Formats: sequence, C-alpha cells, structure tokens
Amino acid sequence: MISQRGTVWLVAASCAVGLFAACGDDEESVCIGDESVIVAINPESIWIYRVTDRDTANAIVDTHSDTILIVKDTIADGDPWSVTSIDGELWANRADGFWVWSDPQSVETEPYLLARFPAALGQQYAIPAGELDGDTMLVADMMAIVRVPYGQFTAITYQQSNGGHVVSLRYFVRGIGLVKEIAIIGTPPNQVLRTRELLKFRTAGC
Repeated sequence: MISQRGTVWLVAASCAVGLFAACGDDEESVCIGDESVIVAINPESIWIYRVTDRDTANAIVDTHSDTILIVKDTIADGDPWSVTSIDGELWANRADGFWVWSDPQSVETEPYLLARFPAALGQQYAIPAGELDGDTMLVADMMAIVRVPYGQFTAITYQQSNGGHVVSLRYFVRGIGLVKEIAIIGTPPNQVLRTRELLKFRTAGC
C-alpha cells in the first residue's frame, strides 16, 4: 500500500516535470511512426530510456539506461502479439489501445490494457489483480506538454492508482509510445521515485 506521503511525493514530482517541460531548447527533429496507434510496434522499433531513482530526500540512488526492442511476432492464446526484449513480455495494439502480457508462460498473469486509445479525458478502467502495482488507470490529461532528452511532445497522461493513491504517471505519444514515466517503486523504507525518460527512438520509416 502506498502511503499518503508517497502520493504527495509523486504528484509534487509530476508538477515539477510540468514546469520543466515548458523550458529548454527548441524541439529537435524526431522520429514518429504510425500515429494511428499509441505505440509504434514493429520489427524496427527500438526505445532507449534513461532511468533515474531518487530516495525520499530527492537524492539520486541509481541511474542507468534501458533498451527495449521488438524481437519477433507470435501468436498467443489465438491472438497476434509482438515479443519484446523485456523477458519475453508481449505487446499489441488492439482496437481499444495498447495491451501488455507480462508472462504468457505463467497461469498467474493475464493480458491487460495499459494505455486506452483512442482515449478521452476522464476515462477509467481496471488493471487486473496481480498486474502492475495498481488497480485503476485514469486518462488524466490529453494535452500534457512533456520534455525528455529525445524532444518535446504533447502526450496523453495515464495515471495509475492503488487503493486511491497515485502510484505512477505515464506519458504516451502517438506513433512512439511511452516517452516518460514517473513511478513509486518498492515500499518504505526502501521506496524510490523512478523516472524513465526517452533518450532515443527508431521505428519503420525513419
């Protein structure tokens, strides 16, 4: 369970991000894929992120890069999926948005809708028990201005909650996917605030 303090911590961090997003250099030329989908899933897609963990005193305790790529296409439970480099995690774009299946080999996991798309402000939907660290997803903002090392974007914000407390904010851009994430990871006293920011992206056609 995330404490009330943890929720305030996350929301305060997101506000700081919002202030920073309006600053910086002019937008650089970036690669944008098929904008009819929320995540550019194809065999040429590669996402590289900078991941930073901070403790409750806002001190950096870890930083590293994280690369995600599409390995191959497959069929699971009769449906088409793409296998990613995240321990075989499956991704797919469906008519209602971006779906994830964390471990198709385990009977304890099931596919879930991570990012509803097309989306409308205020939409809420459930996250299955045991998936992620939350139970509810909310479309919190349709026009969030987010600046990351890869560029500045207008993103859709998906707010994840657990027991009424906000535990993560994810910013998705059509034709790319996740460009930024702010999430509370772990439990006290080892709880950290993790920020994931897009460094580089490549997909078919660019």
